[in-house]
Amino acid sequence: MGLSQKYTWKQFVKDQGEKAKGLKRTSEEGAKAFETALKEKTKAYVTKRIASMEKQMGKAEKDIAAFRGQLKGLKSVVRKTAVLKRISRRQHAMSNFKACIERDRSRSL
Repeated sequence: MGLSQKYTWKQFVKDQGEKAKGLKRTSEEGAKAFETALKEKTKAYVTKRIASMEKQMGKAEKDIAAFRGQLKGLKSVVRKTAVLKRISRRQHAMSNFKACIERDRSRSL
């Protein structure tokens, strides 16, 4: 579910308190105030999401380094293949995180 579906007029009125008492949803002032509040909410949401993805990327980098350390000590081809698959999955996840971060940064502008 997108953020625009989560943030409703009722939540806007609740967040604004006294400021929103005289505003109507269909009036120009109300629509403009709601849009600015939605943009602020979206920026906060995107910033939080980017921070989370960067944290997950750091964890994936640490995992890759640990798996590469394991790889040096292994002699069995079967175990090496399993470790290489784990490394590959982490690298793929990191590329997905990078793409999501770039997409979110372009949205927040």
